[in-house]
Amino acid sequence: MPTGRLDEGLAAWKRAAELDPVTPIVNLGPAFILMLQRQYDRAIEELGKLFELDPNFPWTRLCLGWAYLQKGDYDRATTELEQANLLPWRDGHLGHAYAVSGQPEKARKLIEELQAGSQPEHQVPHHLAMIYFGLGETDKAFECLTEACEKRSTQLWWVKTLPELDSVRTDPRYQAILRRMNLAD
Repeated sequence: MPTGRLDEGLAAWKRAAELDPVTPIVNLGPAFILMLQRQYDRAIEELGKLFELDPNFPWTRLCLGWAYLQKGDYDRATTELEQANLLPWRDGHLGHAYAVSGQPEKARKLIEELQAGSQPEHQVPHHLAMIYFGLGETDKAFECLTEACEKRSTQLWWVKTLPELDSVRTDPRYQAILRRMNLAD
């Protein structure tokens, strides 16, 4: 999936879900890949099935909020993301949602919280980058992505497929990060 081979990833996740139809994290995979393929309505449909399987599984809320964010349904996005309670994975998406939904003060407050040390140090730059991209502060966002790369952030491995980065894919700084991570085409 991180390399962009999403059709293969989707087939693998669907097979895993066939083999293990009751484990929520296994069944999350197809919805996750559908989001990376920009098929948000289908992803939301799959996530609805996960609520039936386990209504308290926090990854469902995180991914549902992320799907609504990409669709531009910011009210639903922020509601779901605020309920996700999945630190350290949620904050970049939540801050991005605040930023693009006209709530920059909440996005900046989240930046301050992240910088104050509420998460593992290697995760913070990635989240800050997502928020800065939402705020339209591209230079700061790329500084954070570069730092995330240097710190080997475990969340940076999605850099090639994240929808939040669609608008900067032709930027030479983005291409340099992909090359550095051996993810360039």
